[in-house]
Amino acid sequence: MPDLKRLLSRHYKIIDLILEGKSRKEIAEICNITPAGAGNVMNAPLVQEEIARRRLSMNKAHDEAVAVSVSQARDLLETAAVDAAQTHISLLEDDDSRVRQASATAILDRVGLGRVDQNKGVDVQVLNVEQLQVLNLALEEERSGMDEDELHTHRNRKGPKPEEDKGSGA
Repeated sequence: MPDLKRLLSRHYKIIDLILEGKSRKEIAEICNITPAGAGNVMNAPLVQEEIARRRLSMNKAHDEAVAVSVSQARDLLETAAVDAAQTHISLLEDDDSRVRQASATAILDRVGLGRVDQNKGVDVQVLNVEQLQVLNLALEEERSGMDEDELHTHRNRKGPKPEEDKGSGA
């Protein structure tokens, strides 16, 4: 068979079947040609170029779809993390001190200031009530978008800053 100069509709059908994963024998049966004739078309340079072009396009589309899926998964996880943080922030004001402590511990663990695996040889960070209040205010500020003046006013209503609580004597 001479080299193809241009692709005809039956060649595109054979290309489609190749991309579907059909064998030469299956293509020959579907197209009502001999297996040798199917092989000649399949091996023609123009057909091979079209197959390569389409596979590249299919791979690019697949890669883009995967990237979109990964991005959507990342967005869902970020939203869930924000929701979880907001839940812990709201639990800092619970009436039960054990709930407040558990929530504060969870927050501190997430930001690297809480309990640490004893096997890793890292000290445990202990916070007093005032430091916990400052942390709570910082979390509230982030959540509500307060400016610095509003935050200062809010801190003064809640009580002294940890540095002020130490007394005036040296």
